[in-house]
Amino acid sequence: MSILNYTRSYCRKCKTDHEAWYERNENEIYFHVECPEGHFTYRMTNDAELFLRNREKSFCEFEKEFLYSGFKMVNVVEITDSCNYSCNICYKNAKPGNDFFMDVDDAKKIIRLIKKEGGRILILTGGEAMMHPDILRIVNFARRKRMFFSIPTNGLKISQDTRFAGMLKRKGAGIISLQFDTLVPEIQMMHRNNTLIDEKKVTLNEWKKNHSKLVLCPTITSKNIDEIPDLLRYFISHMPEVYLIPFQPFFDDGYSSFKEERKIFKEDIMKKIADSGVIEGLTTDHFFPLPKYLAMKVDVHPDCGTVCFVINENGRLYPLNEIVDMEKAYEKLASLKRPTSMIFAFIMMIKIFLDNFDALTSNEP
Repeated sequence: MSILNYTRSYCRKCKTDHEAWYERNENEIYFHVECPEGHFTYRMTNDAELFLRNREKSFCEFEKEFLYSGFKMVNVVEITDSCNYSCNICYKNAKPGNDFFMDVDDAKKIIRLIKKEGGRILILTGGEAMMHPDILRIVNFARRKRMFFSIPTNGLKISQDTRFAGMLKRKGAGIISLQFDTLVPEIQMMHRNNTLIDEKKVTLNEWKKNHSKLVLCPTITSKNIDEIPDLLRYFISHMPEVYLIPFQPFFDDGYSSFKEERKIFKEDIMKKIADSGVIEGLTTDHFFPLPKYLAMKVDVHPDCGTVCFVINENGRLYPLNEIVDMEKAYEKLASLKRPTSMIFAFIMMIKIFLDNFDALTSNEP
């Protein structure tokens, strides 16, 4: 066993931070937390080599403590705890019959505060946010405040009233994040306690009719991990409206009733995507953590997620790494330490990627 690095971890029970550390044991990595109520250990991965290889691309200084700056680029506002699903894998215990619906004035107050503090991205969630009786008013207010925002949804309301997609669009909703775990009714029942897959397809197509972007968001368990190639093919068939596909490994935080046979890690998902053959030439080396870019106040811990950027060129899918030197681009992004305006930071980011496009292509024979 070897200790990789020390850190601190927030405890939901004690409402404070505790000493914590990462430790490697052969090809597994564990996260240890020392709490007054006991010592807690969590397995982080079953592929330490891939986990650490991803870390090395991040330019994070693990010997330094990660400190919360007080700035939140992505702001989640839960406007209801009610839902029209009763999902077995729900981490919020949201279900029909819950009766919290945030007052519209309270929602406006929170959005104003986020805007005042420099927040740029808003996620209106629940429960099922679209069940809020005043969702259209809240969406319209967020748009008038020029917030970039998304609405996670199971899609049922839009499938039941297809006019609602157009109503949301007219009020300013540009993006929805559609929960979409499977194309198999039996797996849908295990995950979501229903077989409403056709309804999701209706919602997907109705949103596309409004020329709006959407995210397709599958939660991955041992039940559907082998379905990833089929899901990828189906999702990709709906490009360009579908522009982001975040595969989320299921995490049992004690609220869900779903019992997992074996824990799925992000490294399992990376390997399954790479091995699917859906994206030309893709390997796990094409995956990177989210970039460290302080000019845009982006400083996400590399263990939180992994991304792969893909080019869709007339139906041909291949990794962005094939035309951009991602390592050099990430290094340059991480070297810019001072926050600046969003517009300037965005222009600089585009320039960095274009510069490293030239750097990669200029090395070709």
